[in-house]
Amino acid sequence: MRDAASTWLRPLAFGIRWAPLAWFLGLAEPFVAAAVVLSAVSLTRGPWTRLLLPALGMASFLLAGAISLVLAADRGAPTDRVAAASFNLLVWGLGFTVWLIVRRHGRPGDRRLLLQSIRDAGMWAVAAAVVALIGWNAGLRSLSFPALAAQVVPLEVRGGLPGLFASALQPIVYRTDFFAGVAIPRLQAFHPYPNALALTAALAIAAQLALMRWGRPSTLRSAIVLAILTLPLAMTASRAILLATLALTALTVALRMVPRDGRIVTVAAAAWLLTLAATFAAALPQVGSALASGVGDARAGSTMTRVTLYAETLRQAIERPWLGHGVKPRPEDRGIPIGSHSTLIGTFYKGGAVGLVLLVAASLLIAARSIRDLTLGDQHRQAVAAAATLVLAWALIEDLDAALVASIQAFAMLGLLFWDHAKT
Repeated sequence: MRDAASTWLRPLAFGIRWAPLAWFLGLAEPFVAAAVVLSAVSLTRGPWTRLLLPALGMASFLLAGAISLVLAADRGAPTDRVAAASFNLLVWGLGFTVWLIVRRHGRPGDRRLLLQSIRDAGMWAVAAAVVALIGWNAGLRSLSFPALAAQVVPLEVRGGLPGLFASALQPIVYRTDFFAGVAIPRLQAFHPYPNALALTAALAIAAQLALMRWGRPSTLRSAIVLAILTLPLAMTASRAILLATLALTALTVALRMVPRDGRIVTVAAAAWLLTLAATFAAALPQVGSALASGVGDARAGSTMTRVTLYAETLRQAIERPWLGHGVKPRPEDRGIPIGSHSTLIGTFYKGGAVGLVLLVAASLLIAARSIRDLTLGDQHRQAVAAAATLVLAWALIEDLDAALVASIQAFAMLGLLFWDHAKT
């Protein structure tokens, strides 16, 4: 008989699995946030001994961000940018809470329930991909609709909402983009932008790999599910995540072929770092190899926008190096706020060196555990470690505190990375 999942973990899994339905209402973010809060009840039960140190580190990060935000508001930062930065802090707070919740639960059933919910979120993306292909073949070059929540929000209020909130009221299933000069349907469903959906799809693939039982009659069915999960990932045209997924798959397969006693942690660490380097290179122009250059040039406009944005962000960040600027300004001559498209650079811009040091420390801890499990873990731990590496890779070129639904899925995977049923 399988081990049942803990009662207070079920709301979190429910929120991850069914967020796409709430998306149709324009309420995906509050729906998932409510699910996290319900599962957070579990944190009031049982000892906190092994959670105290990480909780203090997370609280320090949030406190540093809050201080930077208050100082920015005191300097007269625009109200809409203060609201956006407050939302970012809320996402971090919910994400850290998810990490603690998952660490609090150690039953095998808990692990399986979370992996299934993350996999099922990817299956919803498969359905959206099929709809997008049907619409594209019918001649529709984009597909969006007014969410039900938009019916109760006055038009004048909707016009003044920040971009992320406005997109929730007018969800986009897909839109036309260009890849290597060819018009394609770029999938975005359930998220404010396609790269967030790419993270959901990649994590779903990793979750399916972690759930697979090789050599059983269900292997063929699992392999089919794994294959169709690649469809929404491909349709996001997210170069960095596609490259990272391919690199991690190659690394994991290579490690599975080498006897465990012949694996060298140093070699695995070097390969892991090369994976991250290749991922970041995909977002830069004219990188060394022909493959990476081709990937970088496939959507060259996006590439040059990122490079220009990073350079401007770093130039302004050093003006307030310790506690940062607190908020991301949005210049009138561009639609992207300064400090966007990189969790690492964005944290330095908003939270200064204090926030950056705390984030780097957490990233190094995740990196060490990922390398260990990729090298020495079984199939299931390797899959979760690959997912955690994907989260780090994605955070290099995207904002982990912007797409709430994808962020919660990411933090759930990071919690599973440190999952150890022997402790409970």
